[in-house]
Amino acid sequence: MEAVLQIDNLVKNYKQKTVLNSVSMTVNRGDIYGFVGKNGAGKTTLIRVISGLTNASDGSYSLFGVKNTERGIDDARKKVCTMVETPALHLDLSAYDNMKLQCLITGRPFSCIDELLRFVNLSDTGKKKAKNFSLGMRQRLGIAVALVNEPELMLLDEPINGLDPEGIRQIRELLLKMHEEKKVTILISSHILSELSLFATRYGFIDSGNIIKEATIEEIREATKENCYIEVDDVAVADKLLRELGYEPVSKEKGFVIDGDIELMKVCATFAANNVRLTKHVRNDVDLENYFINLIGGAL
Repeated sequence: MEAVLQIDNLVKNYKQKTVLNSVSMTVNRGDIYGFVGKNGAGKTTLIRVISGLTNASDGSYSLFGVKNTERGIDDARKKVCTMVETPALHLDLSAYDNMKLQCLITGRPFSCIDELLRFVNLSDTGKKKAKNFSLGMRQRLGIAVALVNEPELMLLDEPINGLDPEGIRQIRELLLKMHEEKKVTILISSHILSELSLFATRYGFIDSGNIIKEATIEEIREATKENCYIEVDDVAVADKLLRELGYEPVSKEKGFVIDGDIELMKVCATFAANNVRLTKHVRNDVDLENYFINLIGGAL
């Protein structure tokens, strides 16, 4: 699997404060990498370092196999587009003129503009100035401007922050479309974990400048899947009855863990008919937010 971004023991200090503390992480080609952390955890600082907007204090990173200390890093960065906080738009220009200006800067033909505006669903904005756009429209225009240079990796810092539910949905669908149709690898930082869980394929969790875990979507699903725990007064008989009902109980403490939940009334009736008493039933439904809280050992 090709790593488009490899970070090794990256450190960033501001005066006496360490913002990034020996951060190591990998973004592979084709990932939608959810970069998860509380406000102030170091997400924005890391993106700024990778983008060349600020220098690391120690450690290294590579883009497309080119180390940050090598002469070719500037060429590698041409394959990367970054949106930190809000997109850099000319608010007194229309969507088309913003795109036209970006084409002049990058040397791309104007012929790409109409297709990209259609791609982000902004082809009908005409001469309306960007300052009169909604926040969601500006975010989509920022992505369209970024796509002018045909990036292979996009770094997005909190792109859905402050959007209403419809705006969030539009950005999510656009990112998925960009990933599927234009084959762009995406690193997206956010603290809105319920939204990230809908489309991220890999995750990196950062807290107080430290990467505390990286995980695939499969690992996250396994860790957060619904299950239940039950206790009974006759473990041996209950095990047999549960299996007859189609469950696969796993022994734990005084009872069982079962994937998913049980049909409580049906199980209780079966137990009662066989003189087994259900003494405890706890449903465990862990979402991504609770998973993260458990990782950092505190409130989000």
